[in-house]
Amino acid sequence: RSGSVTGVQTCALPILLISAVLLLTESLSGQCPDKDFLFKRIRFVKDSSGFSPQKKLVELLGYLDKMNSCPYRNDSTHLYLIRRIAEIYFFEQADFLKAVQYRRQAIDIISTNADKPSINIKTLPGFYYWLSVAYDSLNNISGRMKALDSCFTIAMRLNHVDRASLMALFIRVKYFYDVGDYHRCIDYAVRCRSLGQDYAANNTGQEKKVGELYVFSSLGWQVEALLKLKKIPVLDRKSVV
Repeated sequence: RSGSVTGVQTCALPILLISAVLLLTESLSGQCPDKDFLFKRIRFVKDSSGFSPQKKLVELLGYLDKMNSCPYRNDSTHLYLIRRIAEIYFFEQADFLKAVQYRRQAIDIISTNADKPSINIKTLPGFYYWLSVAYDSLNNISGRMKALDSCFTIAMRLNHVDRASLMALFIRVKYFYDVGDYHRCIDYAVRCRSLGQDYAANNTGQEKKVGELYVFSSLGWQVEALLKLKKIPVLDRKSVV
């Protein structure tokens, strides 16, 4: 009899261990992941060639679902997670609607928490630029143009010029030329030249060349628009270099 009792206890032990593991897993399922672990895991998933896009999304969306229980939510790590999800939908799944959804979610977080030290407000123009790219893939011209306008107007307000804001302005220059709105083309070209000059003045090497490229390219479109309007100005060389 004692042997049978021992046998029952022995059989019950694995069951108890399994139950404990299941309970622990269930209790942890809604908990916030460690911040350092999450950041490293996002990077690992991003760089892993062995993960399918769907597998990446399942894991990253799972972390996003837990974010509400995180004390560090709405910070740079949260934004990094959302940005990576948007990139997978756009570049690996060609699901442009989902890409727009998550880009807008990131923009809302930055805008709502702009005064917090955990948020870098200067990343906002870049998020708007990539939102415009997603809208372009959906052939949503209105959404694309609004996102581009937000990109460079916010950059100007923050006094922070980067490649995203320069590209946003330049795209608008070409857009207004293509639709025959030459006056607005000139207006945007002048702005692009000004920001390009600032960018070139505040950078060196390759980035300085990028700024100079936008200066001369926007000037070229300005001249083309003036030709269409039959208004050819006498240009002061010092004003465009």
